[in-house]
Amino acid sequence: MVLRISPPSCFDFSKPKSWEGWITRFERYCSVAGLRDADADGAATKKLYTLLYLLGEKADDVVRSFSLTAEEAGNYTVVKEK
Repeated sequence: MVLRISPPSCFDFSKPKSWEGWITRFERYCSVAGLRDADADGAATKKLYTLLYLLGEKADDVVRSFSLTAEEAGNYTVVKEK
């Protein structure tokens, strides 16, 4: 049986109260899609890039505004918490 799931609906930066629920749905999506926090295959990078892609164009500007080091900017957990 092949399970086909869709990522969470569009992220809306203008509705802060919905952010926690959205990231919870994203985490579930990642779990089912096999995107873990970190492993030897670079899954953390895939998970981070998936997050940024689903957040939309504004995400790049937002992440840049955090003034993260290169290591921090490549860390899914750090970016998610910010």
